Amino acid sequence: MNDLQYSKPNIIDNQKEETTADHHSVEINTIQTDVKPKVLGTMKLTGILFISVVGGAYGAEPLVQSVGPLVSTIIMICSSLLVMLPICLITAELSSSLPSNGGLVDWVTSSMSPYSNFFTMFITIISLIGATIDNAVYPTLFIGYLTEKVPNLDQWAIVLIKFGVTSVATVLNVIGVDIIGKMSVLFTLFVLSPFVIFCCVGVFDSNAHWDNLIETLPFKEMNWSLLISVLFWNINGVDGCGNISEEVKNVEKTVPRSMFLLVIMTVLTYIIPCSVGTILDDNWAKWQEGSFVSISEKISIGWIAKSLPWLMFIGGLISSLGFLLTLLCTASRLFHGFIQLDFHKLITKYVGHVNKKFNTPEVSIILQGVLIFILSASMNFDELVGVDSAFYAIRVLFICIAYILLRYRYPNLHRPYKFGCNLTLAVLYATPTIIFCASCCVLGLLSSTLTVILGGVLLNIVMISSVIFYWFYPHEFKLHENLVVHIKGTVSGYADEITKIKEENRKSGTVAIMDSSASYSMTTESDSNNSSYQEQLSMSSDSMK
Repeated sequence: MNDLQYSKPNIIDNQKEETTADHHSVEINTIQTDVKPKVLGTMKLTGILFISVVGGAYGAEPLVQSVGPLVSTIIMICSSLLVMLPICLITAELSSSLPSNGGLVDWVTSSMSPYSNFFTMFITIISLIGATIDNAVYPTLFIGYLTEKVPNLDQWAIVLIKFGVTSVATVLNVIGVDIIGKMSVLFTLFVLSPFVIFCCVGVFDSNAHWDNLIETLPFKEMNWSLLISVLFWNINGVDGCGNISEEVKNVEKTVPRSMFLLVIMTVLTYIIPCSVGTILDDNWAKWQEGSFVSISEKISIGWIAKSLPWLMFIGGLISSLGFLLTLLCTASRLFHGFIQLDFHKLITKYVGHVNKKFNTPEVSIILQGVLIFILSASMNFDELVGVDSAFYAIRVLFICIAYILLRYRYPNLHRPYKFGCNLTLAVLYATPTIIFCASCCVLGLLSSTLTVILGGVLLNIVMISSVIFYWFYPHEFKLHENLVVHIKGTVSGYADEITKIKEENRKSGTVAIMDSSASYSMTTESDSNNSSYQEQLSMSSDSMK
């Protein structure tokens, strides 16, 4: 104790703190929320993740068309190991250590104090814009598949079908995540079954040309921008696991297990059908989205060639509905998680309302459903794909940053699942994903003149809104309960030292002793022999400020 020189402790009265809190302070108390039932096991969670991230091999055709069969297969395997697997396991660590339906919002709030007031608003707006645009694509995609077999639909019929699809997804989400999990497993079987038949029959087809597998495009003709944009969809939606982590059984084992299964299923779902399609169709350079329907007609067995396109057509419809179901599930909980940070009392009371019967955030779900229908019924989303990809890339970047900051600031935080045994490895594992997502963000925004303008306008709106909120709307966001327990546990370990500090300062007259319920924050100055002690104490005190 003689080697330590303590500065004047900053004693804060809890009652005064509510009215005089600084605009970037973070309250250490947690908000009281309803306990979510643990209904998602490995199978249901894997089903939700597979449908929301992959949804079958639909849309994988441009992978082959952009660079050729051989190169696309190699890059797909490498990107899955270097990019998708790390972000999956990073999400698994964050979901198990700080489980919350707020997901990314809670992780940013907990890792970026004392500036969480700015960054929480920034990432929330980015996430809500991206999720709404992303979800609104799928009713339109549903119509796209439907018109392949039912062309010339009237405009009123298209709007009515979009309303019906959105309504079904909204109602099922209000009923609960358990039914979404069950339907996701069922949808996975429906989506995969046409491709299983296609691959099993196609491999032994008499028209197969195996030499096509080693073909490639000349380097100058390779479309790297298209390749990267398609690959990026392999991780689009992975962070949604964080938004339902409170409802996962045995989260420390279930989430990592589901993430590993997701990576394996993703690689197999893309590579095997694309390879079989390549040996059946010599014109792979002309593939585009939806080409699997026409490729399946090349199978030599007549009745399969006639029935399989219909199965793929039905699978495409189910895939579109499944995307909407699962992404609405995670997006609505992201919005509800932000509301539960006690953003505003009235908003928390009404918008944060939870259905008593189903224990679901019904208001958040319905608001998301209304926005999705309005956007899907009134806009063309072809030009918005680049902006959507860029905004999602920003979200993944923030996941990686939160992962690294939490490792740095709270190295002893209880992590039921840990990806990387130390900070150095954590940074190393996150680096490929950070580089890849930064590239996707730039390429997405620069994909066309419209995306440059639209993306620039939206980013400026997000930035200005976050700055205004930071400077003119002082607010104390709640830390995650697990982090609060960790901080309090760390501080309690130094209770004797703190008592002596307060007594010494009382005797010297440098501080007035408050009542026993007062909270405190403290900084220390230590010589080099006590650097480890000082770092632990400073880390705890910084988190409480």
